[in-house]
Amino acid sequence: MRNNNAKKLALSGVYLALTVVFILAGSFVPGFEMTLLAAATAVGTFAIIETGIKNGILFFAAASLLGFIFVPNKLAMI
Repeated sequence: MRNNNAKKLALSGVYLALTVVFILAGSFVPGFEMTLLAAATAVGTFAIIETGIKNGILFFAAASLLGFIFVPNKLAMI
């Protein structure tokens, strides 16, 4: 499997985009904050299961950084 690392990286990128979208939606949609943040957590869990713990740690760091940059409600990120 030569392209296994590329596949894991691409899958992590897709999961990261979904996570950021759920976090952003959770900060804008009133009443569904906890549901959308739980969905973002579930996507992160899938990323760790599919790509491994090493890529999962990088995924968590990237999701946290992008969340703090893009989300206007910083309290949701804490």
